[in-house]
Amino acid sequence: FTHTFLKNIKFGDISEEVIALQTALKIEKHFPETVPTSGTYGEITRKAVLAFQFKHQIITGASDSNNGKIVGPKTRVKLTELFGN
Repeated sequence: FTHTFLKNIKFGDISEEVIALQTALKIEKHFPETVPTSGTYGEITRKAVLAFQFKHQIITGASDSNNGKIVGPKTRVKLTELFGN
């Protein structure tokens, strides 16, 4: 799997970009293997994004957290660093 994350992604989005995000989060072991990659940024994806952000020190506490509801520039850079081609 390779993907370059070029656009911000947010809670409620439905897109191919969310499928790529969910795939990356599965590889990182934050998105449950038993849940299909639906392309919908819902609660399961939000929790997985938050765990990814903490793991990679994109956020370190509640004060700099959007509670996993936004995959912004810092998160996209880390995702692309790990999965970009």
